[in-house]
Amino acid sequence: MKLLEEIAPQKLDYNGEIKALADEYLKKKALPKRKETDALHVAYSTVHEMDALVSWNFQDLANLSRWKRIIEINFANGYNSLIELVTPLEVLGHDEKPI
Repeated sequence: MKLLEEIAPQKLDYNGEIKALADEYLKKKALPKRKETDALHVAYSTVHEMDALVSWNFQDLANLSRWKRIIEINFANGYNSLIELVTPLEVLGHDEKPI
């Protein structure tokens, strides 16, 4: 519980903008159609202008080709900030990224 108090997570609102962006990722094959939840996860992060997307899912999300397409779709739709993909351990400072 102490960690939750420290981090102070917030509930993010779902809206049509998130759904439309997630659909765009799937339509443009940035993510496979079966990965609608991943597409929503990325869209939430994008629309709510997060600095990072925290996930253990490195099979589909941590794929350079896919991530490039996601960034291209974001820029084409007016989202100009870059989101970094990180593990929960990196956020908590338990894992150093290699240089």
